[in-house]
Amino acid sequence: DDEARLQRLVPYVVTIIQDDQIAAVRASAVRVARQLLEQVTSFPASDADMFPKYIIPALNKLSTDSEELVRIAFAESIAGFAETARRFLEISQGEVAEAGGGTDGDGEEGQGGGDGGEGGGGEGLVVVRVRGAVTRECTCPMEWS
Repeated sequence: DDEARLQRLVPYVVTIIQDDQIAAVRASAVRVARQLLEQVTSFPASDADMFPKYIIPALNKLSTDSEELVRIAFAESIAGFAETARRFLEISQGEVAEAGGGTDGDGEEGQGGGDGGEGGGGEGLVVVRVRGAVTRECTCPMEWS
């Protein structure tokens, strides 16, 4: 199941990617990690940031690995990792939206603000709320219509 993949198999395979001395084993571990992650369909909120905090740093050194076999396996797998990371992000964002009902408590979606004015660019405050509590805030460039 997904929990076993994420809590037991993925950490083991990532350790092999990082620590094994045999290039063929590291290359196979890269492919196995991609396949394992592609099979995940659900995960707890605590694993939502698995890619930026765990998977990507583990894969970071593969593009400069001393063995060509490992670099080839990484190149063959990078698109799969990217698609899976995007899917993880979409699932986690969907869960936040569902938990909060898509509104900020006033019946309106999110909040926007900033100095861009009507019809201009600028920066705005994006607030994500879950059951009325602010969970994330970030200032990001926005286009105002």
